[in-house]
Amino acid sequence: MKNIPLITQIVSLLCAVVAVGAVLCGAVRTGKGVLVGANAVVLQGLFIGDYAVIGAGVTARRDVLPGEAYYGV
Repeated sequence: MKNIPLITQIVSLLCAVVAVGAVLCGAVRTGKGVLVGANAVVLQGLFIGDYAVIGAGVTARRDVLPGEAYYGV
């Protein structure tokens, strides 16, 4: 799996806020108002729904439905 630099991803994430250190692997589709926490990893090909939140340090391995929050201890 090839990691694409974060700066490349920002172009396709005009409606999302991505924290410093987050890694988006390959093509990731996002809805409106998405928040991705620091040091989070989103795997290739996933969809992150509108207003979803991915917490700091989380590895998202499946689609995140609209309005859901993924975080852990």
